[in-house]
Amino acid sequence: MLSKKRGYTLRMKKKLALVVIVLLIIGLGFYTFVSKETSDNAENPGARLTTQNWTWLSTTYSGNNVIAPKVPSRFVMTFTKAGTFTSTTDCNNLSGNYGVKGNRISFFEMFSTQMYCEGSIEVDFVKTLSDSKDFKFSDKGVLTINLKSDEGIALFN
Repeated sequence: MLSKKRGYTLRMKKKLALVVIVLLIIGLGFYTFVSKETSDNAENPGARLTTQNWTWLSTTYSGNNVIAPKVPSRFVMTFTKAGTFTSTTDCNNLSGNYGVKGNRISFFEMFSTQMYCEGSIEVDFVKTLSDSKDFKFSDKGVLTINLKSDEGIALFN
């Protein structure tokens, strides 16, 4: 009877050890995945663009000429990992392609619906995207896009 109990205990210890090993392997795999995602975002700032929708807050040109939407929630841009973007504006919908190399960014092959809206600042928004040079993220998560020829900056949240 005692040898049956020892055999049962030994089998249970082996099963428990196997469960612990499997859990360690799963945990290590998850840690590796999370670490890779974090380091990919650190090494590739463009990866962070696709993590949320970006609302245009303003564009400030040299000379302190500020263009800002009256209703920022109308200007929302979404980036995909495939290199495309979509955006709403205060009048039309806008789409196109974007490219990122390091912290440099460019927008190209943009197209939009063609409604006319009195007082729209969509043209200023498209100009901001067309003149984009590079970007960075603030500690508070604000996306800052610098414009070509030191012409100004655009802010997105």
